[in-house]
Amino acid sequence: MFDFLLQNQCVPFEYTGCGGNLNNFHSLTDCISTCGQIGF
Repeated sequence: MFDFLLQNQCVPFEYTGCGGNLNNFHSLTDCISTCGQIGF
């Protein structure tokens, strides 16, 4: 999973909860195409 942070970066994270919100993406490509940047 990838998350788009307040620092305007797509970063990997592990989500183990249920549900979630719209600020998580199954792939880095999905995050970048929605939000536009990579960060590590």
